[in-house]
Amino acid sequence: MTFRPRTLTQFSWLREFSVHGAIFTHDRNPRRPHPLLTSELHSNGYFNSGLVTEDSLLLDKVAEDMVRRLERAGSIRFINQVDRVVGPAMSAIKIAHDVSRKIAERRGRPCLSAYTEPEFTGGKKCMAFKKSCIRPGEHVLLVDDTFTTGKSLFLTEEAVAQAGGIVLKYVCVMANRSAFTHTNDKLIIPLVKPEPLIWTPEKCPLCRAGSIAIHPKGENWARLNARYPISETEKE
Repeated sequence: MTFRPRTLTQFSWLREFSVHGAIFTHDRNPRRPHPLLTSELHSNGYFNSGLVTEDSLLLDKVAEDMVRRLERAGSIRFINQVDRVVGPAMSAIKIAHDVSRKIAERRGRPCLSAYTEPEFTGGKKCMAFKKSCIRPGEHVLLVDDTFTTGKSLFLTEEAVAQAGGIVLKYVCVMANRSAFTHTNDKLIIPLVKPEPLIWTPEKCPLCRAGSIAIHPKGENWARLNARYPISETEKE
């Protein structure tokens, strides 16, 4: 009988993330702003991974569950293949570090981590190893906080390949906000799969209703979650 490590359910993780205030869902109140994603698309929901990665105990729990899911998907033999865990800055730096630590603890020998950073070459964006690096021939596990379009992970995979690394067949993320199960032939393993609605700016119904789109980080997170009157009577 094959041993399959126990993992938390999606419901348990959604509840955990909600308790930490990391999940936002728009209530259709036009006075409330809505999320403007990095891709410049608009959405009615957002997962603020920064509120998870800032909590070392919660992040430890996240990393542990990611490794357990890897074991379920690929067995302990897959865990033994991982030489290094890599993610794009800034969101996945801590995740890569903690997942590599959990892999090392699980198998009793080191697992390294690294991260890529954005840069522009000839006016074109790419991801590159600036403050960290990988060695040619290393087997690399990719991780990220969220998966929406997968652009950062795709560029990170290119950076790994250019450095001589070998990207493994699984990708671990905290949240998969897309309809995809794979990215570039690699299986996406998420802790949660929220299903926010996503639109181009031209087709955004929240914009048409009067809501404004804002980047859901920093002070804007408080603006998204503030109390807004529903009617003029309540406003008064």
